[in-house]
Amino acid sequence: MALVSVRKARSRLGVSAQSVRRFIDSGELIAEKSDTNRWMIDEESLETLITSRKTQQPKAQIATRKATNSNINAVKLASQSNIATAKSTQARDISRFRDVVKPVLDAQGVTWLTAQELILLFHNNLFEFSNAEKFTVEVSTDWSEYLEQVHILSSEVGSLVRFDPDSASLLCSHEEEFYRDQVPNDVWRKAKGQLTGCFIEIDFHRFISINYGGVVVCRSASEPVRGFLLAESAADQREADDDSMLMLEQEESSAENQRHLRDLLEIQELKHRLELQKLRYSLSR
Repeated sequence: MALVSVRKARSRLGVSAQSVRRFIDSGELIAEKSDTNRWMIDEESLETLITSRKTQQPKAQIATRKATNSNINAVKLASQSNIATAKSTQARDISRFRDVVKPVLDAQGVTWLTAQELILLFHNNLFEFSNAEKFTVEVSTDWSEYLEQVHILSSEVGSLVRFDPDSASLLCSHEEEFYRDQVPNDVWRKAKGQLTGCFIEIDFHRFISINYGGVVVCRSASEPVRGFLLAESAADQREADDDSMLMLEQEESSAENQRHLRDLLEIQELKHRLELQKLRYSLSR
């Protein structure tokens, strides 16, 4: 029987000396003590154990990979489930709002309701929606009639729950003032040729869209707006405001200096009177 040392067995197995001794105690390695009281391993049992471990390791790796893949699939399924739930909630909320709006449209015989009516319907049915805060408002300004070509600008202004019918009237106000750098270039170019004073009146339209997760739920009727387009820019106005403020500060500073000068003169006059009184008192003695 060929024997090898614990050190050599440990090296070939790729384990620690303690592990080799555990293999001896469990009977997986056949060993005997030498004359120096050291364990010597039967080489044949060592080869058998090495072969056994090689066949077991791929199985363990496969099991680990399967467990990892199973965890990944579970995460994917959970994510897909969350997405599906969100989409289902979105579709349900959109459908509920449209179901609220449609009977009113049919009853009035119109294509669109006003912005105020839409927002009032939303708040009257607020508790019917699973995620009411997901509804957003987008304001669109339609310059198409004035420019005689399609030109609509839109911007999101916030969550629908923030607005009530009164604030909706501000979104689609019937009069508005603009500086020339607050309108599209095409609008200013046309208006500039018609400008005869410091402003020009321009008619355009405005409406709101109610969205949910990027999906347009409905929109309001287009409402006419009378615009007053000023010839100056917002930057010009800010500069004028700054100049006015500077002049006011200078006037206040000048007034403050004058008050200070009057105070000094009054103090000097008071000192002069005191000196005269002292002089008169000394002469009277």
